[in-house]
Amino acid sequence: MNIVAVLNGSTVTQFVDNKDAFDNCVDEYFQVLDVGHNGKLSRNVFRQSQFGALMREIMLAMARGIGNSLVLMALEQDSLLRKAVEHESASKK
Repeated sequence: MNIVAVLNGSTVTQFVDNKDAFDNCVDEYFQVLDVGHNGKLSRNVFRQSQFGALMREIMLAMARGIGNSLVLMALEQDSLLRKAVEHESASKK
């Protein structure tokens, strides 16, 4: 189920900076993509640590692009941006 949420760059940055929360999500995505269950995504030997570093850079690039602007966005159920919004919500409680 999709949700609509308002977020900004700090929503994403805070999520990425929380190493445990972000790494858990990245690990979940890697496991889904690792169809051979060998810790690799392709013959190019794209390992889990490389995947995590790449996802971190992608998320931080999105945060820089969003900046301080408030963005209204429809978010897929298992998207990393949705996880960032949920992380921010949980940290405010």
